[in-house]
Amino acid sequence: MKNYFAISAFLSLVIATTFLALSGGNEPVETGNEGIQKFQSEQAFRDFVSSSNPTSTDTLGRTTDFNADLSPESDSGSSGSSTAVDRMSDTNIQVKGVQEPDILKNAGEKIFYSPENTDYRFYSSGRRKNASVFNTLPAENFSEINELPEDGKMFLKNSSVIFLGDSITSYSRETYQQKWNIELNSSIETARKINNSIYLVLREKVDKSNPCPVRPLSSVEIPCTDFYRPSDSQRGDTAYTLTKIDAETGKVQETEGFVGSGQNTIVYVSKNSVYLTYLEQRSETEVRMEFLDDKGSELLDQKTVDRIDEVKSYNISDEALQVEIRNLIRDYRKSLSEKEASEFEKEFQNSWGNYTDERKRTLSTTGIAKFNSDLKLETQGQVPGETNDQFSLSEKEGDFRIATTVGNSWQFDAESENDLYILDENLERKGEIQGLGLTEEIYSVRYVNDKAYIVTFRRIDPFHTIDLSDPSNPELLGELKLPGYSSYLHPLSQDRILGIGEEDGSVKAVIFDVSEDEPEIEESIVLNDWYSEISSSHHAFKIDRKHKVFFLPGSNGGNIFNYSQGLKQVKKVNMTDVKRATYVNDNLYVFSETEAAVIDQTNMETIKNLHFREKRDIVEGPVIDRPQTLR
Repeated sequence: MKNYFAISAFLSLVIATTFLALSGGNEPVETGNEGIQKFQSEQAFRDFVSSSNPTSTDTLGRTTDFNADLSPESDSGSSGSSTAVDRMSDTNIQVKGVQEPDILKNAGEKIFYSPENTDYRFYSSGRRKNASVFNTLPAENFSEINELPEDGKMFLKNSSVIFLGDSITSYSRETYQQKWNIELNSSIETARKINNSIYLVLREKVDKSNPCPVRPLSSVEIPCTDFYRPSDSQRGDTAYTLTKIDAETGKVQETEGFVGSGQNTIVYVSKNSVYLTYLEQRSETEVRMEFLDDKGSELLDQKTVDRIDEVKSYNISDEALQVEIRNLIRDYRKSLSEKEASEFEKEFQNSWGNYTDERKRTLSTTGIAKFNSDLKLETQGQVPGETNDQFSLSEKEGDFRIATTVGNSWQFDAESENDLYILDENLERKGEIQGLGLTEEIYSVRYVNDKAYIVTFRRIDPFHTIDLSDPSNPELLGELKLPGYSSYLHPLSQDRILGIGEEDGSVKAVIFDVSEDEPEIEESIVLNDWYSEISSSHHAFKIDRKHKVFFLPGSNGGNIFNYSQGLKQVKKVNMTDVKRATYVNDNLYVFSETEAAVIDQTNMETIKNLHFREKRDIVEGPVIDRPQTLR
């Protein structure tokens, strides 16, 4: 009886939703690029967003991806005098020349650090903002020298530091005086800086009662008729505003609006283009109705099928229609023996599973909107499935590469598998490889030149190597299975890929040897840490190619590994809640929420430990996690 009632209840939901969709309708929209349309009127905008069901606005996905640059980071030579900056590390970024904001920025002689203030004990009244400025050289004099009344992630310019928090604020790097400020009315999905321009993608849940105009910034008002929408979508609940700002003056130079799903939004920025992706999922009710139209005659007797078709043609309310269909299904089941009824329920479920499995690449799709550097919408594309995070996206020589998982929706009974698609500059499909990791889903991707490395996971961790040298015919070269999974991949060289993830609840680091088509494990280590900040942000990873070491923050402190041959831990930094590390010359600076240390990388000795929040007023209070909206 349980399966029967589930089937009947679901049929009711199918019919109700389908007829609601058919009874409504949006006003015509003005067609722009293929697959993208502009709203012709405010009413069309209102109708579009009012038909949307609420979806989560939580930022999905963890980090961004980059085409790996294997050269030393901002390294201008070997270490020199104790007060001169000869080399320094930058933020672990997505694309060379496309800067990303982070809570730590290294300016050489100064480090700007803005921990995310998740501990309210450090607020004297309400929410207290404090970004710290440290001097770095000589290392023995490492100390906090100033504060700024801000928090949030930052960009650096030659003369300023720019905070992206509740507002966007620029300060002089020398005098610490405010230069300009922009108030926000929406959250920042992501941001990038290219040369002197800051590119923002702002998002806000559309106010269905009063949606027009959209005011993403206090100084910007955008008519609803200036927003684009996907032409193949019937609803959207989130307004995205792409904004270009002059980093020197704070002047808003360009804006462009887009309305779509708030699910699984991912942004990829190259030097010439901004790609905004979003998830489109077919309604389960719609697919169920199609299933009944297609398979109903195989599952039900002809009398019941004819009666269902007849009832669907009646001019009755949706509620009455639900009752009629449910009664017809119930009457059919009552006509069966107990054994026949049990077989019917089993056959119904198996048929539904086969139906959705055969159509898994149509059930959910990732839409892609491509904008140029002036934020003009160029084209739109679509691929089956959904992306894991921004590591799944990459651009190379005009081609856009995207890895997706298909068939993993809870709504359907299809078996998941994973694909990689290569699209041309018009986002038309150029090449593809399908069917990786049956019953698994993507956990991490890394593109390195003409290779792609994909980790899928369910119970084990298959590591796939794919040749992309012929974009029209990508080729699976090899596959390696090992325990646990890698959620972050980083190239150590052309032939060695570092994976950081988890095995049996502990942080794991593994080096994959990819010198041959079939990858091999060079070395694998499981740490005595249950968590690493790298699982939340790739900015937490730091590599120093000169010394052949990388820094891996853990729940029990910071870990420094030498990777020249295998993996050898050369230093443990005893510090709670480690967030970031950066280097100046041969000194590694390690930061937690309230502590910092400087390590001499030539001998791995600790030069100095620092508690940099001791002088602040501490007010006892609850520890509250603040959601992170900026990636």
